[in-house]
Amino acid sequence: MILRHGQLVRPCVVTQERMMKLSIAAVAGLLLAGSVQAATIAETTAPVNGREWVLSADQFDGGAGPCGNGKSVDHRDRCAVSLETIDSGAARYGRYNPLNSTSGFIDSQDLPQIAWTISADTAFTRLTFAVIDAFDQAYEDGLGDSFFQLTAAGAEAADAAGWMLDHRQANGNLHWITVEFAQATQTATVDFFTRQNDGFAIAAVRLDADVAAVPLPATSGLLVAGLGSLATLRSRRRRRQG
Repeated sequence: MILRHGQLVRPCVVTQERMMKLSIAAVAGLLLAGSVQAATIAETTAPVNGREWVLSADQFDGGAGPCGNGKSVDHRDRCAVSLETIDSGAARYGRYNPLNSTSGFIDSQDLPQIAWTISADTAFTRLTFAVIDAFDQAYEDGLGDSFFQLTAAGAEAADAAGWMLDHRQANGNLHWITVEFAQATQTATVDFFTRQNDGFAIAAVRLDADVAAVPLPATSGLLVAGLGSLATLRSRRRRRQG
């Protein structure tokens, strides 16, 4: 049992297969939204331009999944992300701000799904941020293998794309993610999916405006990759049961 909002509740375990199905469904929904020009997501390098976006915990929603209960989760609300610094306990688990060691970062608190909403005063077409320490946990009984996927969308539902890590990473790994929106927007949402108790950090966010055209993304390729990963997961389960 865990304490949640002052009451003892039974922890709900969301398996890797279920979370993969949720994220694949999200990408499929993006494809069904329309075939108009849409966003792209790519792994890039540290940003040199753009204005800094200040992160805060209230920009994030922990979703309907179970609360985190891994070793890196602090004593506060286990069902919400937290804003941390290099001096916090999260830093011991490979999470930090790669651009400024004294600046804060968002710790996922081992949640399996979080939604991030950005509402800016001025329009932007490019969103760059760092994902740190994602998908570094091994197989765990009751939880399965880990994974990491994200989807991002602008103000228009069709202006969306997805990205994923296809294998386990080293502790403290760093990935710079850049989302190029087809249309200038003042709002964006990014949804993160991972296995419960495989925490990660988000930091060093930059927003930038670029009037250059954005090509159509290979979002369908992400969907195919996700379905392939789901088939692999089921194959592993059959081998273990065998």
